[in-house]
Amino acid sequence: MRYYTVLRRFFVSAMLLTTVLALPGCMGGGLFSADSSAADAVPAYARNEKAEQAVRAALAALGDRAAGLTVYAWQDTAFIIGEADDDTFAQVVREARRAPEISAVAGYVFPPAGDAADVHDNALAGRVMDALSGVEGLDISALVVDTVRGDAVLMGPVPSGAGAAQAVAAARAVEGVGQVRSFLHVQDGMGRD
Repeated sequence: MRYYTVLRRFFVSAMLLTTVLALPGCMGGGLFSADSSAADAVPAYARNEKAEQAVRAALAALGDRAAGLTVYAWQDTAFIIGEADDDTFAQVVREARRAPEISAVAGYVFPPAGDAADVHDNALAGRVMDALSGVEGLDISALVVDTVRGDAVLMGPVPSGAGAAQAVAAARAVEGVGQVRSFLHVQDGMGRD
């Protein structure tokens, strides 16, 4: 049942985010790269440090209950990655929605299965990032890789759907990766001169 709840939450968040990104007038100013002109301005899909800090503060208030969770924010979406029980996850989602500039919350969360220190594997994430560096056209400095119990979670902007598919394939090929969860965002105009 928990899987379907998380899946439903993800699809609702994804549909809302897709709707907002598909309608250019809805972003009302958005973030733009410094070198873009008004004629060809492309909204930058960027990390939202202010929102990340607000959600992390809410996680810190939960103490050990949220020790297995990590939060990232891109544009107006918070991504909750890790392990938590249902009550903690629900509370984290409520707090994330209250954060400034956050309108959607997506998660890749499992029930606790052991020591919270074992949830995220930085060595595995590093190997996945190394594999992504070999994918032509990806700006790996704009990507984030996290791991949850051997599953790789990819986040950030990519130049095309093909680039996203290549990134997922490269991550799957890394020894030790069980599954790959992609929160990659195809950024129109990325990589153009």
